[in-house]
Amino acid sequence: MSHELAGLPPRAIIAAQQDAASDEPHAEQPTVRLAPERQRRWADQLVTLSMENANKPGDVVEQHAKLLMYHDPGEPGSANVALRFAQLYDDLVRRASGPISGQGQVLQVIAVLADEDRLSGTVLGSHDRARLHADKVVFLKSVLPHAAVFDLPTRRRIHADLDVLMRVTLFPVLYPLRAVLGRLIADGLTFVDAHPSPVSLAELRRDSSTSGPPS
Repeated sequence: MSHELAGLPPRAIIAAQQDAASDEPHAEQPTVRLAPERQRRWADQLVTLSMENANKPGDVVEQHAKLLMYHDPGEPGSANVALRFAQLYDDLVRRASGPISGQGQVLQVIAVLADEDRLSGTVLGSHDRARLHADKVVFLKSVLPHAAVFDLPTRRRIHADLDVLMRVTLFPVLYPLRAVLGRLIADGLTFVDAHPSPVSLAELRRDSSTSGPPS
């Protein structure tokens, strides 16, 4: 049993093992291209382990935050970051009443990559899954390293972290991604908090970007 599943209820462990071993047809679609109802079903799959141990909506958020702490980069306030990320994810993705906003899509993609790392120890679960995760990394590279909310050193660091994720999706090597994804969870939260009014992805890119990518 992998150490990240230790302490979870037996049903949650079985669900995680079955999920990692299955083909997951619904998870084979690029996140940003799914219809709204399919996006929500996909989002629900990301917090299956949380829901197994939850009795009410607040429990789902709390359990999701605990799972996100697997990626703790060791920075002060990481527990608060994980909880806030889980709260926004619940509001903007799981409970979205229509198409998922641009902010929700950013959180959703980060959550997908973090979920894959917890279940398989990498974002390279299989050839097909790696290809789709590469699409998700490309999506993040089109948004976060260009965001004006981050200063230039931070945008360069985000770009470098995403380059690490991209390399892992392209080559069959194991690479410790906990801290990388932990930083991206915090970056996603900072980005969404800076743009609190949900808008489409196109509007979000237009309104949040600097004049160019980090050099």
